[in-house]
Amino acid sequence: MQNATDQEQQAKRIVALIKKGVKAAAPFFRWMADNAVREPKFNVRNVGGKLFARYIYFQDSFRTASAEAEKNKRDHEAWQTQLELPVWGYSVKERSSVTTSEMVAIFTFPWVHMEQRSGWLALAAIDAFFAWTEHIFIHLAILQGRITTGEEVASLRIRSGRKNLSPLSI
Repeated sequence: MQNATDQEQQAKRIVALIKKGVKAAAPFFRWMADNAVREPKFNVRNVGGKLFARYIYFQDSFRTASAEAEKNKRDHEAWQTQLELPVWGYSVKERSSVTTSEMVAIFTFPWVHMEQRSGWLALAAIDAFFAWTEHIFIHLAILQGRITTGEEVASLRIRSGRKNLSPLSI
């Protein structure tokens, strides 16, 4: 039975050989990929459903966050007005009865952070929408025979300014 040191040395040697093999094979696989892209025999996965679901998710998230921010803003403004409206010479809620957390809320404006978040979600929804439509248009072009090679797909994407060729975006 081998001891742990011998096993560790063998494992390191195996890892080194695998890395060396991968490095030696890389040019061959690059050449194979380049040739495959030039030919009209390529597969394109349709992930339009996932991309559309992502768009709907961000759109719904934006609407929820936006409504929540607006509600919090209205609540805050109503509370602020309640502090300032005198009724028979007295405020409905005297400033002396304002708690520390209520005073912090006066100056932190929590809806501002929610508005910022809803803006980010709106931008994510817009990006998801364009990723989905771009994906669908590429599939339509392939089905119509206007695009026949992977190079043509890549050139379309580069012209549109989107160089990322991840499986979820083709």
